[in-house]
Amino acid sequence: MNKTYDSYDLFFRFIETFAPSGFTGINPNHPLYLELEKMMLLNNQFFFIADAIQLKIVFTAKRSVEMIGVQPADLNPYHFFESTHPDDIQRHSLGRSKLFKLAQDFFIAENGSALASTNLRIRKPRGGYSNLLFQCYVFFQEKPTKHLTYFRYTAILTGVKKSKTAFTIIPETICPISAILIKNYYCMEIF
Repeated sequence: MNKTYDSYDLFFRFIETFAPSGFTGINPNHPLYLELEKMMLLNNQFFFIADAIQLKIVFTAKRSVEMIGVQPADLNPYHFFESTHPDDIQRHSLGRSKLFKLAQDFFIAENGSALASTNLRIRKPRGGYSNLLFQCYVFFQEKPTKHLTYFRYTAILTGVKKSKTAFTIIPETICPISAILIKNYYCMEIF
């Protein structure tokens, strides 16, 4: 019998397990990560984790190759911006600016977390565009050093219209990763 994945519990467990190390040194053969890779394959998903202050990606799931055509070790913020559909680039730029401003505010305050969600059309590895859901979880961490973790989940969407919203609070039921139980978080659509 095939296992189905309709829960995002694996993402939560991954964050809880690897956040204390700053998401560095993750063994690609760790059972939790291998299970997460299986789920992402079945659900057309991948994720990466970055330091939002240094703008440095510290971990990328293997599925980046199939989803956007970039090897995990080579992924950087440029790849998403460069491959955004021309009609979505302004919205992408606005959302990115707001998200990084928010991250800087959390870093200065040494506290805070937020969830943001949008959909953008991103160029596929073999041409054409996919409508992708981006859900970003930004949170301040004191250990192993003071930094702002940026966890971005990406999934292929079908039958979804382009968002025209610039900055709107959205319900937790729409954000799959918003069930993370931490203090002082909010969920918003910013792109």
